[in-house]
Amino acid sequence: MALNPNIKLPKLPINTKFLAVLIVLVVGIIYAYNTMFYKQQKQKIAERQKTLDSLKVELNVLKQRVADLEKTRAALDSLRAIWIKVQRLLPDKEDIPTWYDEIVSISRRSGISIDEFTPLAPIRSDKYVEYPFTLKFKGTFHSLGTFFSFVANAPWITEITGLTLSSASSKEGELPITIEGSCQLSTFVFNPEFLQGSSGG
Repeated sequence: MALNPNIKLPKLPINTKFLAVLIVLVVGIIYAYNTMFYKQQKQKIAERQKTLDSLKVELNVLKQRVADLEKTRAALDSLRAIWIKVQRLLPDKEDIPTWYDEIVSISRRSGISIDEFTPLAPIRSDKYVEYPFTLKFKGTFHSLGTFFSFVANAPWITEITGLTLSSASSKEGELPITIEGSCQLSTFVFNPEFLQGSSGG
């Protein structure tokens, strides 16, 4: 059915027109905000989240490195403590006479008689120098055991090798003697070249 051209549509009031324009304007603003500002903000948030995730990874790596560093420091402290103990056990070359006197003193306290205590040629290695001595003695099994016990508990490392024993008898006026024998006593000092290399490094 065709519209009658003579029929006039009612005109919208001005308030209604204004409201319609306002609605269109608000919808346009919302659309523009959504397409421009909101999307930009969303993109920035995504970028910042990506940066945050990357920083978290770096933080975890740093935490692991700190943990590894603490382990390394603990290991270094342990090695330093061992090094100090080793330095105490290995005298300097200047302390060899003191070590010699200590062995003589131990023999007297133990009840053995030293017939000979002769130094041999030093034996050098990369890290230390061995100072061997030939020891000839007389005494009893008990006094010899006491002597070796004192030597083992002395402040410095002392190695006992080449022990030989034979029966013996006391002469009048001597200490009781049932055995005589010989062995090699060796003490060790740091090689000065090794110490210089360690301090220089």
